Amino acid sequence: MSLSEDRTRAYLLGALTGAFAALSVVAEERRRALFGTLSLVCGAMAVVYEERADRMSGYENPDPATSLAATDETESAED
Repeated sequence: MSLSEDRTRAYLLGALTGAFAALSVVAEERRRALFGTLSLVCGAMAVVYEERADRMSGYENPDPATSLAATDETESAED
């Protein structure tokens, strides 16, 4: 099973967010702002692509009653 193009972009940007955040922690004083900004931008773009992928797959607003019933059935089966 392969991921959609939007979800792949979201995961890649999420990984870049973590990498830039780590670099901003260990970077020299003058580079911290640059890496911090890149981390924020990549994080925001990751959220946008993840939301787009959710809309494309039809997972926009799940029915709360259905998801709650599925959780209850799973918990009762585990007992």
